[in-house]
This record gives sequence, C-alpha cells and structure tokens, in this order.
Amino acid sequence: MSTSSPTGESPPRPIGATSATSTRLPGKGAGTTTLERFKAVVRRNPKIMQFYRGLDVPLARGRVSADPTRMDAIVAANRASLAGFGPWVDAEAMRQSRYSYGLSPDWAAAMAHAISATVTYSDLLCYAASCSSAKASYLEIGVSVGKNFWQLLNAVSGGALVGMDIEEINPPLRDKLALVAAEGAMVPRLDRFHYVSRSNDVCYCTGDVFDPGLWDRLRGRKFNLIFSDAFHDPAAVMYEWRRIVELDLLDRSGFTIIWDDLVSRPIRRVFNDIIADCTARYGLTPRQACLMHAAGWVGEFEPAHPIGIISTQGFVG
Repeated sequence: MSTSSPTGESPPRPIGATSATSTRLPGKGAGTTTLERFKAVVRRNPKIMQFYRGLDVPLARGRVSADPTRMDAIVAANRASLAGFGPWVDAEAMRQSRYSYGLSPDWAAAMAHAISATVTYSDLLCYAASCSSAKASYLEIGVSVGKNFWQLLNAVSGGALVGMDIEEINPPLRDKLALVAAEGAMVPRLDRFHYVSRSNDVCYCTGDVFDPGLWDRLRGRKFNLIFSDAFHDPAAVMYEWRRIVELDLLDRSGFTIIWDDLVSRPIRRVFNDIIADCTARYGLTPRQACLMHAAGWVGEFEPAHPIGIISTQGFVG
C-alpha cells in the first residue's frame, strides 16, 4: 500500500483523521474550501466514481460474480482472523523502516479500528482463492504491514504464498510464522517461513519492485492469484505486468489478478492496456475484466478504492 500516487490524486485521509494542515488552501479563499468539500463528497460516492473512472477503462466490461452466502462466510472468517491478530504497528520497526511501511501516522492509527462487514478487497481476494480447485499459489506485490496477507494466510490451506516488498517483513507478522530459511541481510533476498496453523508455505521477498534480481527469485513459479498493491504509478504497474509476462508467472489453467488504487487517470489507462494485452496473449474477453470499487484495509473508515480485476476463473463475467 502506498500513501500517495505521484501521477494523480493522493488517496484520501481516513475518515475522522485530523490534520495540521487546514482544509482551506493558501490564498484560495472560502470558495476553494467549498469546492474541495464538494469533491470529497463526490469521491465518497462509489456510483459516481464508478461511472467517472470507468470511462478510462472501456475494455473492462465484466462484473464480479459472487455467491452472497459464500461471501458472507468469507467476510465473517476474515473479520475473525483480523480480530485475533493484535497490534499491526511495531513502533521500532516503523522507525527503522525505509518508508514507514507505506503508512502515514493517520493510517497507522486507523489500522487499529475494527471494521464492519462491508466487503473489502481482501474479502474479494479470498473469494477468488476459493474459486480455484487448485491449491492457492499467491503473489502479493506490496505487503506493507501484512494486513491483507494475513487474511489470505488464514483463508487457504496447504498453499504457497509469496510476499514482495521493499520493507523488511513486519515483525508482528513475522512472529506468527515459523522461520524455515533466511538469506541474511542481502537485498534482494528471499526468506522462507511456514504458517503452521494452515500448513501454508510462505516466501517473503525483500527488495525494490524495479530490481530485476528481485523478480528473478520468482523464476519457475506459477501463480493463480496475484495482488498488486505496491508503487501506484503507471510505469511501476506496467513494469510489474511485463515481468509477470516475461517470467511466465501466470498459471494458464486459471488465474485472477487484482490491482488496488487505480486512482489516477494514467494508471487506469495502463490497466486498460493490460486488459488488451491479456486478450491478445491469453485469449481473454473484456467480460473477464472489471473496474469496481471496494473497501480497503480500514473498511468504512475511508472511501472505497478503485480496483481492477482480471480473472479466468469465473470470478468476473
């Protein structure tokens, strides 16, 4: 998760967060304040934002297809796993981190809130995992403190889960895993763990998403579920996609990919380009791709995120 996009809007602050910065922009007057408040209201209306943002992704013509009863069960299980985790933020780890795990102080505080049954992108990922008859083979690009990764760890059994982030694995998450093998202090590196409760193998790749050496650690793997939530920049998202294609990381028998925070117009256009590439390269149709809005880590305490989904597993149609 990144707290800002260098190419477009900054993701909004958590609802109820305070700021030392006034809502009135310097030198702009009360009219600008009113306009900004109006924009904030509009951005919190998923239907309006769905229409507006959807104009940039004409090839995304599908919709998520989910059984309500099954989704309710997944939501309940995810809320239970979150409730049992404990504190997400380790103060010392935050001080030593490179980018504070992508969390501003407001976001770090919001992590502690219990969220409602509003469907989050984590719920959608867990539902997508349940759509596959194969064991989960999951790649998360941009793990941050691991709140989403933790839910996937508890939603699947006997799977192989890989996390990739520029930060070290968050200590509260690391402490819940059994270390199998560590590569020392080198970067990029891949450390291996096991999550005993669900018999899941875990690999954590530490390094820069733009470093080919980091991606080389994934060579030979096949993933049926991928979540992109690292650097929310058009060039970064396209670079990720090219590495996925070049290394042939997708499981051709069935896969789902979800991209978070398609906030800016340039990044949505990149998503549209990826859909076009998927249709040419893998024989997908536009009905197997969609742009939608879903809650993020902190649920109802922030506006819904614009996310992109491509799926060959019947999850989108």
